[in-house]
Amino acid sequence: LILLDSLLQETKISVRDLMSMSGTLMTLWATVLFSICVSCLILPGLEFPSHVELGQSVDMKCSFTKDPAQQIDSIKWYKDGLEFFRLHPNMPINNDDHRKHFPIAGVKIDYNTTSYHTLPQSGQHTVSLVNTTLSTSGVYRCQITEAQAPFHIEQQEKNLTIIIGAGMKPRFVEDMKNITVELGQDATFVCSVSELHGYYRVGWVKANSKTIQAIGTHVITHNSRVTVSHDDNRRKWMLHIAKAQLEDAGPYLCQLNTEPMEFRMGVLNVIMKPDIVDITGARVVTEGGNVSSSFEMSHGKVQLKESCVQGQSDETENHSVCTSSAQIDLLFACMFILITGIVNVL
Repeated sequence: LILLDSLLQETKISVRDLMSMSGTLMTLWATVLFSICVSCLILPGLEFPSHVELGQSVDMKCSFTKDPAQQIDSIKWYKDGLEFFRLHPNMPINNDDHRKHFPIAGVKIDYNTTSYHTLPQSGQHTVSLVNTTLSTSGVYRCQITEAQAPFHIEQQEKNLTIIIGAGMKPRFVEDMKNITVELGQDATFVCSVSELHGYYRVGWVKANSKTIQAIGTHVITHNSRVTVSHDDNRRKWMLHIAKAQLEDAGPYLCQLNTEPMEFRMGVLNVIMKPDIVDITGARVVTEGGNVSSSFEMSHGKVQLKESCVQGQSDETENHSVCTSSAQIDLLFACMFILITGIVNVL
């Protein structure tokens, strides 16, 4: 206090004068703030429920106030930091840049109910989302930019969570597909589900042996070649079988632990193509003649006594026909003989 009194005496400014100056400065500063506030763009907040039931629609409202002379350059919407919608309200509707949509998982816009309304001192933009999924959950942000310098930006954000009704059970979206692979190739079953929540799990079972392969993300079988995975939305669940063997073949079940239990089935076929090691018999025959050959394959020695005939049909078109009542491998071997030219037809 002594130092302040000494300073005031040296500058010949009384305490009363100092208080008067302070009041004047505060009044001036308040006037500036008021003038700025009158002309500034203000977003009070976003209007939409914080929780929406799965599958229901939601209207997101972004309301603002402005000076009557102000113009809006753009209104942008973001989900988790990624822009999914942009509106330039002052551009002609037929302009490609008037409205843009950027695809994002879980965000489906209904353009029939999405709208923009403006008055001299206020406005509102509404984005309508439909067919909500669990991936619709996230942080949504509305960002508005002025059209005049200094191009002031205002933004507000709010969290949206998609919830699943207590009585809603998970369900299968589509059927599983059968798989055919060669011996030693990898095989993957895909099981598509929806509304998977709470204690519900996806399980995998090898049906013919009733062996549990996996439950959820945990592998149960002792087969080290079996693994499981799922996509980010937990809608697609995969059972991977590496280097498939003949014993892996058979029906597999994708199960949901609902009451009653639901499942989808896919069949794994593991084939071993014939590997012809040696062929004995006639190598040259007359057109229309029969071929009787013996050939050795990688999985056994067989005798082919049926006809492999190359000739002409009634329509005089060249054709090749193999007829056999033996296993399908024999038919493949017969075709192999003709196609590769091991037996020449004169």
